Amino acid sequence: MKTTLRPGLVHELRYHLAEPRLPTSSTSDPMVRLVQWACMEAMRPHLQPGEHSVEVENQILRSAAAPAGAVLRVEIVIEKVEGRRICFRVVAYDGDRVAGEGTHERFVIDRERFSPRSERLRARRPGKSAPRRPARRGYESAR
Repeated sequence: MKTTLRPGLVHELRYHLAEPRLPTSSTSDPMVRLVQWACMEAMRPHLQPGEHSVEVENQILRSAAAPAGAVLRVEIVIEKVEGRRICFRVVAYDGDRVAGEGTHERFVIDRERFSPRSERLRARRPGKSAPRRPARRGYESAR
């Protein structure tokens, strides 16, 4: 991670919500995905090659639903940089009204070290790929 990633960095992302989508779970909420995307975009120029980020915590309080056709605007501010942990303050707007706000945290990882199929593991175990889970046994009928 570069030293240019520091508190006070501001980023904005706009997105046209083309069609309504009913979330199947809280993580599939379009606003949450948009917040994640905005935070990753803000971090991208400040990461070293091979680095990526993963979500650690997401606390977004929705105050209004955005209808189809709305242009959502997400404003983020980096509040803290603690080692590889980055904390964001987030506000999402539908026009002039606040649609949601809260905090989002991400952690910077090294893709090579995080991936179970990395070259590093293959080098330690020549001729073998990443460890596999044992096959599951079938369940026997109780008849």
